[in-house]
Amino acid sequence: PQHVAVTLTGSDEVLRVRTPGPFLRSFDPVIEQRVKVGAGPRGITLSPDGRRLWVACELASEVWVLQASTLVVEHRIDNLFLLPTMV
Repeated sequence: PQHVAVTLTGSDEVLRVRTPGPFLRSFDPVIEQRVKVGAGPRGITLSPDGRRLWVACELASEVWVLQASTLVVEHRIDNLFLLPTMV
């Protein structure tokens, strides 16, 4: 099965959704997992090896690192506003 990860800003969650293959006539996604993350998750990206999701939580100034297959939280990087600005 195919999966997508989605951020929900209103509930501060990340969802792992199973989507049907292109051979089906209707689209009936199934939410397989959900996890609470920091306030205002907006950006999400998959690591190059496909094993981790990086989720930017704008209102919390945090980045959460989750296992892509299970949504288990591996790390939380906080206080991003204290990091030096890159030029």
